[in-house]
Amino acid sequence: MNNHETLFTYITQERARGVSDDAIRTALIAQGWQESQVRTMMRTALTLSGTQGFTISQLFRGRIGRLKYFGAGVLMALVYAVFVMLLAIAGLFVETEQSVGYAMTTIITVLVYATAAPFSLGLSVRRAHDIGWTGWSVGWMLVPFLGFIYALILLLRPGQPSANLYGPPPNPNQGWFGAIFNR
Repeated sequence: MNNHETLFTYITQERARGVSDDAIRTALIAQGWQESQVRTMMRTALTLSGTQGFTISQLFRGRIGRLKYFGAGVLMALVYAVFVMLLAIAGLFVETEQSVGYAMTTIITVLVYATAAPFSLGLSVRRAHDIGWTGWSVGWMLVPFLGFIYALILLLRPGQPSANLYGPPPNPNQGWFGAIFNR
């Protein structure tokens, strides 16, 4: 068991016994743990315990494996493709000026992208966490050509086999829907 697993296990066991977070934090710092590690692992343990309701920030916490990352990404792309096809079919039956139709289609498409962006970004951040990288490294995906290389690395590089700063290894039994919503 590595240091992160030990820390994570201790925090979850103490919380299960009813010990307050302040008491856990104080005890761990007294044992020589760095405050930043304790704070990060306490947030991770709280998120993974399932005691919170759904929040957008939850999409960016924890880890996700390669197969779930790929599968959830494909699922999101398929849903988007079906939406675009339905929008195109609906456009055939609406009699408006061409410019109005284009404007409506553009607005709806932007809204769909804006809705899907946090989920897609969350998948990439959690995949980076699995490798052991900070979520901010996903910013490389915005750089032409380097973004493609970075995406391939996220898809192909194995994650860390044991717990790291971002939590324990991903749950292999998590479904595709759970992977997208981090549930």
